[in-house]
Amino acid sequence: FLPHYLPPPREYLETFDWILIGGGGLVFERVGIWVNVHKWLRYCRAKIGVFGLGVNHISTELEIELTRLIEASEFFYVRDIQSKELLRHPKATVYPDLTWCFPIDIEVDHEKEEGVALNLLPCHWKDFNYDAWVENLSDISIHPFPFHFNKNRDYALLKHYFKETTPSEFSLAPLIKSKILIGCRYHSIVFSMQMGKPFIAINYDKKVERLLQESNLSECCLETTEHHLIREKLDFVFTHEAKLKERIAFFANSQKEQAIKLRESVHSYLSNPLPHMPDASTFSLKSALKSYMRG
Repeated sequence: FLPHYLPPPREYLETFDWILIGGGGLVFERVGIWVNVHKWLRYCRAKIGVFGLGVNHISTELEIELTRLIEASEFFYVRDIQSKELLRHPKATVYPDLTWCFPIDIEVDHEKEEGVALNLLPCHWKDFNYDAWVENLSDISIHPFPFHFNKNRDYALLKHYFKETTPSEFSLAPLIKSKILIGCRYHSIVFSMQMGKPFIAINYDKKVERLLQESNLSECCLETTEHHLIREKLDFVFTHEAKLKERIAFFANSQKEQAIKLRESVHSYLSNPLPHMPDASTFSLKSALKSYMRG
């Protein structure tokens, strides 16, 4: 596993059978694997597959890079309609986010649910008053639900407010024992959907807005500046809980069905025998041409 913001090592390009890229909203700036794609493709002897990819926004330069990668890939699967529209390439195909391929199978004891699972993250591109959000929830039992544990990310932010109750590693426990999620991160919302739990999403990024539009749950959302509306929104969600849970279940079931097709498609590609490739140290254009001429 390597992060997308680092360039692919040449020995990986020349050694592995497949390079699989995806699993999140990775496309928003020209860094790492999205830089000089044509150069690293030149050394790539592996097949390339892309799945579960979210595309947030594309510059002209980034579109050129992505087009090269799409055309070199065996398959190129994005996780929402807007990502496909941004790419403007017929080969880009929409399938669900990868987490729907392995949905969480947890029996939730609704009688023991209490309080709110809260996921917050540092957001420097929008006005986000964390003090105000926490203050408006001060009389409610809060279960901190961090996703990112690197320096100055979710964990540090939540620990600032909730001290020893903030988990120091990822766990679904805060969500399992809560009645509702209030969350920023895309996957906090997805996991809540997989458990059939109501939620209020905080729209810190376009991918959150897209997810709620596709699931017909846009009314379960607040902007980062709407902390003053959180109690009103909580009342709305609990008043309409049965109807909202029906919509969540409908979307979750449709995603699970499409995820079966995604798994089958990827498996069919990976199961095909790989063509014999000569060792990189002995391969050359000259030897390849001689082999071709010999038939």
